[in-house]
Amino acid sequence: MNKKAENLFVNTIILTITALIMRVIGIIYKVYISNEVGTEGMGLYKLIGTVSSVAITIAVSGISTGVTRIVSEEVSRKNYSNIKAIVFKACAICGGLSIVASVVLFLFSENIALLFLKDERVVISLKIVAISIPFISISSCIKGYFFAVRDIFIPITSQFAEQFIKITVVVGLLSLVMPRGLEYGCAVLVLGTAISDIFSCIYVFISYKLEKKENKNFNVIKEKSGDLLKRLFNIALPVAGSSYIMSAFRSVEMILIPASLVKFGMSTKEAVSVLGGVMGMVFPIISFPAVLLMSLGRVLIPEISRAKAINNNERVNSLITRSIGFTCIIGIMSFFIFSNFYNELSISIYNRDDLGIFFKMISIAIPFMYIDMIVGGILNGLNQQVKSLEYQMLESVLKIVLIYTIVPLKGVNGLIITMLITTVFSFTLSFLRVIKVTNLKINFNNWIIKPLIFSFVSIIIGRVINSVLGEYNLAIGVVTAMVLFVVLMIYLFLLKLFNCIKFRD
Repeated sequence: MNKKAENLFVNTIILTITALIMRVIGIIYKVYISNEVGTEGMGLYKLIGTVSSVAITIAVSGISTGVTRIVSEEVSRKNYSNIKAIVFKACAICGGLSIVASVVLFLFSENIALLFLKDERVVISLKIVAISIPFISISSCIKGYFFAVRDIFIPITSQFAEQFIKITVVVGLLSLVMPRGLEYGCAVLVLGTAISDIFSCIYVFISYKLEKKENKNFNVIKEKSGDLLKRLFNIALPVAGSSYIMSAFRSVEMILIPASLVKFGMSTKEAVSVLGGVMGMVFPIISFPAVLLMSLGRVLIPEISRAKAINNNERVNSLITRSIGFTCIIGIMSFFIFSNFYNELSISIYNRDDLGIFFKMISIAIPFMYIDMIVGGILNGLNQQVKSLEYQMLESVLKIVLIYTIVPLKGVNGLIITMLITTVFSFTLSFLRVIKVTNLKINFNNWIIKPLIFSFVSIIIGRVINSVLGEYNLAIGVVTAMVLFVVLMIYLFLLKLFNCIKFRD
């Protein structure tokens, strides 16, 4: 394994372990808050998150991606003279944008709550979100720098600190305010996140200022301020455009879902509860196996940018081929697990069986969903932001049309059908684009056929073990954990035995 591959491997493993721990903590946290606020509270929290994501998107405006890309390119050329300047300019731009977004959200929170979200209970939460936006924005720029220079210790430790602070605040206050209603319960959830974001910003800023910068003089080409800004905006504007449009579309989607469910015949409370159940409780679990893919995608952008900057096409194609192949292996097994152990997972995690059917219905889209995740990072690394924007726009338009037309007729089933259709649609467009702009060779045998067979065999054995353990007086969560562990070990053993995966991958 060469040095570059080793760095990617080590960083991906570290990020994956961190993300896995964060996700486990996150699931435990979601179970706790869902028990406290219920599905309706989770639905309100999801609506608050919709507005929050729009404001944060405006504040960040693709600048973080620009920092990562430019710093990665400068490091690959051993040109360290522009790095400090680009980080400063990026933070200044994000700081200005975030203040505007923060003031607008704070002043117009009541209008947004009543006109768009149709629920005045989210006003306090929106005001709290507004206060935290500048800190989130600046923090994202500095973290982009740390990822670009492969110093992932700071982003990782900041994540742990964020989770600890958020959970401490929420656990300490939530049960105290819930008697006053969901309005205050959701406000506490947002407050915990806001305080953790503020701390994270202070932490990464201090870490950046204390870091010993490179003083090497290799290839010193100091660019003019205007040229640096031009490079930054050339990367950031397409990403920002994509982010603005996608945030707007996703906001429309989230607002339309409960409205369409009401047209189907549900009450507003029931519609918000469905939103909280499916989007706030089921999807975090569905995306849990994708932890590795998210970590890999975050690392891939600077790695592909470095390789592309020095015209190392062999390295680019190798990164893309291995990452997509690995994604197929994870996605296929995840589909089999969620489609076969849906009820056990629902009861084990949330102590309720009404969510299990959603796990089963959504599971068929998992392989496409996971590949679409990793392909997004690949397209960004390949300077394909414009095409990525085009595909995301088409997907969102299709999703909005389907939510508006199918959900009022089919209810929850229509919502699931919409998710399946749009996921496959998005995957198809993005994957075909990657094939077109690279020399990607699809290995049907190792990526699809063998994983399907090995997943089937592993699940059959797991089902037998599940039946045997069911005879004993064991908690369903313990049985499910034991069975899934055995299933995954068998799957990995078969993959290694038949050369689907190698250590160098």
